[in-house]
Amino acid sequence: FAQADLAYMGYTGQLPDASERLTNIRGIAVMHPSTVHLLARSGLPIRSIADLEGHRVGVGPSDSGTALTSELLLNAFHLRPGKVAGYSVPSSQAIDQLLRGELDAMFVVSADPAEEVRRATQAGARLIDIRGPDVDRFRSEHPFLRAGLIPGGMYHGHPQPVRTLAIDVLLLARTGLDEALVHRLTRT
Repeated sequence: FAQADLAYMGYTGQLPDASERLTNIRGIAVMHPSTVHLLARSGLPIRSIADLEGHRVGVGPSDSGTALTSELLLNAFHLRPGKVAGYSVPSSQAIDQLLRGELDAMFVVSADPAEEVRRATQAGARLIDIRGPDVDRFRSEHPFLRAGLIPGGMYHGHPQPVRTLAIDVLLLARTGLDEALVHRLTRT
């Protein structure tokens, strides 16, 4: 299983630490979407990704899909290191830091409903929309991202839908895997 952004970037040779393209992978099926959640601590004037400048942001564990997606989004908004203090920590740890005021915002890339997001919003954190012309331009450059929507009422304090991005989770196989086995896997 892999997020579509990791699979695409691996296949096209764009992964930061890969020495070569991963051309020996094939997508078998889309399993489910993962939603990009941007959470901000209560009381801060963060209304968009651009507002993260000068803030402490949880970007997900190093070498994770969340870290890759966070980095891509921050770069799209020209928020490179120095403009944003990025912290690579697991989501559960980042939620605790957000709620204690040690982080100002954080990204979680997960299927809805995400327990970490539920816990954060119940404690007062806010979900931030990820939308607008800059996001549309970013999506056109990154075909693995699509418009997403967190349904209203899914999380505490958010009766209206939240616009965001979604990334499909794929079932991948290596090139040359027996076709009959692939059919049995997808049928099951």
